[in-house]
Amino acid sequence: MKVHLDFETRSAVPIKTAGAVRYAMDPTTEVLLARWCIEDETGRGPVKGWRRGNPPPIELTEAVAAGVTVCAHNAMFELAIWTYICGPRMGWGKLSPHQMDCTMARAHVMSLLGSLDGATTLMRVKHKKNPAGRALINFFCVPRKPTKDEDPNRTYWHEPEDYPAKFDEFDTYCSDDVEAECDLDAVLPQLSDSERDIYHFDLVVNMRGFRLDTHMMRRADAFLGEAKRRVDAEIDRVTGGAVPKTTQIQKLKDWLGRRGIPVTSLGKGDVEDVVEHARLFDDGPAEAAVGLRRLGAKATSLAKYGAGLRCVGFDERARGLLTYHKASTGRWAGSLYQPHNLERIDPDEDGPLVERMLTILRDAGSPKDAVDWCELIGLVPMKAIGKCTRAMIVAAEGHELIGCDYSNVEGRGSAWLNDEQWKIEAFRAYDAGTGPDLYKLAYSKSFGEPVESIGKGPKRQIGKVQELSLGYQGAVGAFMSMGANYGVKPDNLLAAVKPAATVAGWEAAAAKYARSAKFGLSQDQWTAFRYVVDGWRSGHPRTVQGWWDLQDAVVEAVAHPGNAITLFNGRVRVYCARNQSFLYIYLPSGRPLSYFRPRVKETKEELTDAYGDTYERTRRQVIVEGWDSRRNAWGDVSLYGGLEWENVVQALCRDLLAHGMMACERAGYPVVLHVHDESIFEAPVGSGDVAEVQRLMSILPGWARGFPLTSAAWRDKRYVK
Repeated sequence: MKVHLDFETRSAVPIKTAGAVRYAMDPTTEVLLARWCIEDETGRGPVKGWRRGNPPPIELTEAVAAGVTVCAHNAMFELAIWTYICGPRMGWGKLSPHQMDCTMARAHVMSLLGSLDGATTLMRVKHKKNPAGRALINFFCVPRKPTKDEDPNRTYWHEPEDYPAKFDEFDTYCSDDVEAECDLDAVLPQLSDSERDIYHFDLVVNMRGFRLDTHMMRRADAFLGEAKRRVDAEIDRVTGGAVPKTTQIQKLKDWLGRRGIPVTSLGKGDVEDVVEHARLFDDGPAEAAVGLRRLGAKATSLAKYGAGLRCVGFDERARGLLTYHKASTGRWAGSLYQPHNLERIDPDEDGPLVERMLTILRDAGSPKDAVDWCELIGLVPMKAIGKCTRAMIVAAEGHELIGCDYSNVEGRGSAWLNDEQWKIEAFRAYDAGTGPDLYKLAYSKSFGEPVESIGKGPKRQIGKVQELSLGYQGAVGAFMSMGANYGVKPDNLLAAVKPAATVAGWEAAAAKYARSAKFGLSQDQWTAFRYVVDGWRSGHPRTVQGWWDLQDAVVEAVAHPGNAITLFNGRVRVYCARNQSFLYIYLPSGRPLSYFRPRVKETKEELTDAYGDTYERTRRQVIVEGWDSRRNAWGDVSLYGGLEWENVVQALCRDLLAHGMMACERAGYPVVLHVHDESIFEAPVGSGDVAEVQRLMSILPGWARGFPLTSAAWRDKRYVK
């Protein structure tokens, strides 16, 4: 038995900035309509309804009390509304997270659009989202403006009884949503038992939430506003009024252009070039202005202080901020406060600074005093306040946080997937304290230099960028982009690489220059980048072969639907449905990754051989429909070996994370947050054990036998890592 359920509600709190749970907790939030239908083995019953002011709907409340599955689209919303309004305020009883089924979550699992309109359109079901709904929601669910005779400090609504015909339309719209959700439920695959457990675990974690230090966040937000005001005032002074605010990028570009400094972009990868030009021209004001722009841009990322305050509950806990299976790989994503985008800190290097800043925020009499104090002790206010974002996550009273972070889990997963045995052993040796740093080892493998001779300087940095940028078939562009984040500049790389390069290796890399994207590099600069790429690939032959094997298997599976192809000693299977609706890549855990409407695209390429003769080759590539993050739009996405490999590696690492977190949850360590590969638990002071959490997180499921998994853990009142 299953209940399909949809609510229509109103509130003075905007749900887009507060989130579903804080919205449901607000005393101004009310349920206007409920629509549902019951489905059992005999089929789906009619859609029934309830309106505000009527007695409780006995059929619905009895079904929920009996423990039936409650299916909704974005079921977190229905769960929150029932938990904070229907149950305690309206007497409808309790609804457990373990009863929920979500068609949005299942659409995400299938790599479809998550919106009801998008998912029903893609799946071509009979009932679609009613387009009239948006206007009706704005009319009934959002406060109206007071008239000139009304108190502007009160909240006013378009009351249903004043607009009965329009409210009937709203009721019909709610029914239409239930019909569309039912149709979508019928065509979407159910979650597997193990994945359903993860989904329910996610709801429990989201409803539990994590605590924010709201007192300190208010002070940090005010500090940020004062620091931003000063940065804007300074760029206005430096540019003589030409650029009043750091956010006015075009004005800054025009001002720099008038000073003879070429600038097309002020993105992260381009700012260094602009600064370099300013230094060459000995133009101090231009260099200062670009630096101020950097600080101003930081203020945008730090808007999370205000975002956190808007979505935190009255008990200081932020809930509902993790989205299950948001990425096609199954990884979670953050929303609103965006806990996944907190500025990373080094506890040893940045810990004292954070402590100092917390003291300033706590003791300063005003935002102005706090920024003055910060500047007086030699700190850059905008940078210093950025280091405090993690520290705003704190344990509940009488509790502490325990954090456990997997160490380079994707690098280890890539080596494990296709038995890059030398690297698996290198990870194990490093974990045991008997082997070298993997970044040093990467440089050593690429350049043939003894690992003992590589210190912590530029060579290790090159090795680090290699490891971070090249594992998923990245080449010159990927290494260049990642290198910019770590201060690896083209001229410096050339100076480091060319003297160490072999003649044959350099010539082989240079030969690829003519037919490749140049990225604005000279031939020697480009060749240095390519030499590093080639060196990493030659040191990882099984990984590189894995890219091609997976790419070929995907093409063959789509070209011959219904035939399964097994790879990597049985760890991965590739299968395309006979009707070519979906392509599946089955992970080592058995969980499938889904790709929508795959097809093989053939293109003719004209190539030149070593003797200068031209020949034609047919290139086959799989195209799927999906979300293109580069264009931020739905459309055709081209698959290739490196992307498929990345999907598989990230997905299997997600499965390890879920396995570890749920093991800790069962052992009495409640999960309150997880960020990328790190899990955070809340334990009473004096209870629990960091070593036990680390052990539980590192227990391998049967399918991951031989995976070189390890982690680091910590314990503190604040999120310090």
